[in-house]
Amino acid sequence: MRKNNRGMVFGSVTLLGVAVVALGGCRADPTPELQTLSQRPADVNNRINIVEDTNWRMFNQDLGRAFFYDRPSRLTPGPVPY
Repeated sequence: MRKNNRGMVFGSVTLLGVAVVALGGCRADPTPELQTLSQRPADVNNRINIVEDTNWRMFNQDLGRAFFYDRPSRLTPGPVPY
């Protein structure tokens, strides 16, 4: 009789363990170092800095065109190397 109880206890504990794992007891993040699907936080910050730097440089270039500082005046009577 006693041997029969051990089997029942072992089966109950095993079933309980499987239920805990199946219901989400072991939800570990397999990629905790990634912020997006393929980039770390350092990669995301680097990309943002590159985009902001490029935008500011293009903005300065656009200002140069708007205020006609991108080339010399063409109102001279002589040839201009531009």
